[in-house]
Amino acid sequence: MGLYGFPPVQPFSFKHSVTLS
Repeated sequence: MGLYGFPPVQPFSFKHSVTLS
């Protein structure tokens, strides 16, 4: 869940990070 630390540039990207984890 390292992507969580990154800034939310796009809503779709955030959802992708959840699926990756």
